[in-house]
Amino acid sequence: ILFITASALLFSASLFLENRVAEIILNSLNKNVSTKLNIGSSRLTFLRKFPNASLVLKDVLVYSSPDFNPDSFKGINTDTLLNARSVSVDFKITDIIRGIYNIERISAKTGKINFYTDTAGRVNYIIKVKNRNPTDNDFAINLKRINLSDIDACYNNLATRLLITGVIKNGRIKSRISGEDIDFTAGAEIQISTFQLYNTIISKPISSKLGLVLKKSNKGIVFKNGSLKIENYDFGLNGTISSDRILDLNITGNNIDLSNVKNYLPEKYYELVSQYSPSGKLIVKSKVKGK
Repeated sequence: ILFITASALLFSASLFLENRVAEIILNSLNKNVSTKLNIGSSRLTFLRKFPNASLVLKDVLVYSSPDFNPDSFKGINTDTLLNARSVSVDFKITDIIRGIYNIERISAKTGKINFYTDTAGRVNYIIKVKNRNPTDNDFAINLKRINLSDIDACYNNLATRLLITGVIKNGRIKSRISGEDIDFTAGAEIQISTFQLYNTIISKPISSKLGLVLKKSNKGIVFKNGSLKIENYDFGLNGTISSDRILDLNITGNNIDLSNVKNYLPEKYYELVSQYSPSGKLIVKSKVKGK
């Protein structure tokens, strides 16, 4: 009886407060975040992730940040950073009582995300929290985790002539920003459909897992731990990129089965080695250092 009564009260309260909470959060997001977003509809629930509340947003559109040159991308509409069928924004139920909304987790399902880099290296995915008035204490963002699932992804970097497309099956991003310092952690399962670097194209579907831990400061970027698993091949990355763009990176590869490597070569190279049948395991340890 207590369970049914509590559930009924929570359900009724979520219906009663839905419009008010949605309006506060959406207005605060548009006011405090450097890019625009639109939604189709919203629904507040206290039961789905109790003791947290969850605001479920439908048909979410997040626009690209303005600090890049869209004219570099001929014939491509670069207005959209993220278009998702469903996004849930999680916060504590007690935030409603206190009137302070701390967004702790965002989950996006089924949609498309686009990462664009123009020829000068400027990107469309820098989203900043604007400077807030110290008395404006109704809103804060503490992104302990961003979850992505079944999201079509496109990474198009004109500065390095690199294009990657695929599907993020299950992705997790965690970040902490303090002034100029950024601690960033990411992990994802990705089905890569296209990989193109300059005129070299690999169109064979590739299943991969990505893990990355890095720290950015005014001294540069430190890769504490990077891992990439393609099929059964394991690659690792650690090292630094200094603020004056000096590389000092260690790259490793393990369990590389030579009998299958040729299957991932671009078609024009595959034809040259198709008659060969290499075998064995390859271990790679390498260092990349310089400008």
